[in-house]
Amino acid sequence: SSAKASSSSTPTEKRYELLRRMDDVLRVTFINEYLNFVRSIFTRLDRACVYFSEKELDDIVGDDKDEPPAGKVVERSSISQNTRTWGLLEVGLACLRKHMTRTLNNNDIMTDLTPPPNTLPVLTALVLTTAYAILSEYDNDGSSLGSNSTIGDTRPLVRNCVRTCVDLGALTPLLQELIVGATIRFQKEGQWWGNALSETRRTAPEFLHHLERRLKQSSALTSCYIPSNSLATAALRQLSQSRRLTSAAPADASSPTEDITWSPINNTTRRIFPAIIESQLLAPHLVSSGILHPQHLYPMLDDGDGSSTNAGWKVNTGSKTFLNAMRLYGLCWRMTQASAPASSTNSSSSPRKRHAPPSSSAAQETALQALRIAFGEYGRLRGSEITRQGVSDNNANVKDLKELERKVIPDLLLFKAHLESLHNVAFRSDESLGTMVRSILEDVMNEATSKDHGDGGRRTAELLAKHVDGRFRDAKAGTSALPVTKGALAGDANEAFQSEVLALFRHNQSKDVFEAFFKRDLAKRLLTGRSVSYDTERSFLSK
Repeated sequence: SSAKASSSSTPTEKRYELLRRMDDVLRVTFINEYLNFVRSIFTRLDRACVYFSEKELDDIVGDDKDEPPAGKVVERSSISQNTRTWGLLEVGLACLRKHMTRTLNNNDIMTDLTPPPNTLPVLTALVLTTAYAILSEYDNDGSSLGSNSTIGDTRPLVRNCVRTCVDLGALTPLLQELIVGATIRFQKEGQWWGNALSETRRTAPEFLHHLERRLKQSSALTSCYIPSNSLATAALRQLSQSRRLTSAAPADASSPTEDITWSPINNTTRRIFPAIIESQLLAPHLVSSGILHPQHLYPMLDDGDGSSTNAGWKVNTGSKTFLNAMRLYGLCWRMTQASAPASSTNSSSSPRKRHAPPSSSAAQETALQALRIAFGEYGRLRGSEITRQGVSDNNANVKDLKELERKVIPDLLLFKAHLESLHNVAFRSDESLGTMVRSILEDVMNEATSKDHGDGGRRTAELLAKHVDGRFRDAKAGTSALPVTKGALAGDANEAFQSEVLALFRHNQSKDVFEAFFKRDLAKRLLTGRSVSYDTERSFLSK
C-alpha cells in the first residue's frame, strides 16, 4: 500500500496511509459494531453459563497444536459453589490469544506464497502497529488527526487496537514498546536540539516552548489511548523489575545504544511519556553547557521576552513578565518533583508558592539546584558590573569617573528590584532561590565578587552615604547631581526610599564606614540649613 502512495505525500501522510485504509475497511464491514455485539453476548452468557474445567486457563486452550479446549460449557445453576470454573469470555480470549501468538507457517497462509523468515506473530504485529500509531502522533505536532482531511480520523481505530491488546493480555508488551519507541525518538530529538543550540540555529526560549508543547501532547496521548487502572500499574511495576527493555521489532540502525529501563518512581501510565521527555529531552540540556550556559540563560533572566540577547537587565524596566524564565523554572521544578523518591505530586500540577525543594543526594544534583547555582553566578556577574562603575581607569578622566560613581547606588536599587521580581514572578517565591537572592546582594554590596577591587564593601558604603545625602538636601540649596523623582520626598514615596536604602545597608558589612560618612554629611546639612526636612532626618535615624 505504501508503494502506491503518491511521491508528493508527506511522511506523516504515508505513515498513516495503512491505518486510514484499515479504518475504511472496518467502517464498511461494521467490525466495530460486530465486536461490541460479540462482547455483549459473552457478557450476558457469563451470567447464565460457565466453562467447567479443573485445569488452569493456559492449560485449557492447550499448546500450539490444533486441539479443542479441555472442558465444557455448563449452566451456572448446576455447578456447586466450590467448583473450579471460568468465564466464557475469559476462555474465548485465551483461545484467541493462543492463535494470535503462534508463529505463521505454510499451512496458515491462504496463498501459495511462503511467509518471510522474519514474520512476526499476529499479536506482536498488533502491538507494534498500535505503539507505532500512537508515537506517530508526535509527528503531527499534537493536532487531532481529524483536522487533516487526507489522513482521516484514525484515533477510534487506534483506541480499539489498544483495547484489544488489553483484552488479550498484551498491555505489558504494549507499554514496553511505547517506552522503548519514545526513548529512541526523544534521544534523537534531544541530540538535534543540542546541536541546534550549540550552533545558534535555535534559541533557548524556542527549546523551552517546544518542551511545553511536547508535554501537552504527552498528556493528550496518555489520556486518549493508555488506560490508567490497577492493571496498568501492575504492568509498569513488572517493567520496572526488568534490567533491560527491548523492542520486538527487528533491530536496525535506530536501535538504542544504551540500555533502556523503567524507574519504579513512575508508577502510573500518566507518567510514561512525560518521564521519558524529562529524562531524554530536558535533563541533558539542564547543565552549564546547555540552556543554563550564560549565552542562553542570561538573556532570559535579563529580558522579559528574551527578544534581545544584548539588551542587559535594564531592558523593559518595570514591565517585565519573565515568561521564559518562568517557563524554565516550571520545567526545573517538574524535574525535581519527578526525581523525588516518594513524590505523590501530579506531573500536570503547577508549582506551589513558597515550597522547599525535595531533598536529594549530593551525588545527584536536582534541576532546581542547578538553576539556583546558575542564577547565583548571573546575579554576581551583573552586580559586579554595577559596582565596578567609576573604578579608576587610566583612559578615563576624573569627571567621568564621578558621574559613573553616582550611578552605582541607583543601579543597585534597580538591580535589587530586578532580582526580587525574578524571585517573586518567575521563580514563584521559591525559598531556595530567595536565599540565593540575599546571598547575591550580600556579595555584591561587599564586593566579594571582585578579586581585584574587593575592599569589604567600604566603597559601596561610602557611595550609599553620598546617595542618602543627595536625597536629603534641600532641592533649592543643594548641589546634588543625583536625579530627584517628582514627589519622592513626600509621604509614602519617602518611606519607600528609606526602606530601599536600608535594605541595601543591611547587606553591607562596612556599616562603620557608612556611619562615619553619614554623620559628617548630616552635620553639614544641619549646620548649613540645607536639610530638606528635620522630620525626614529623624525618621531615617530611627530606622
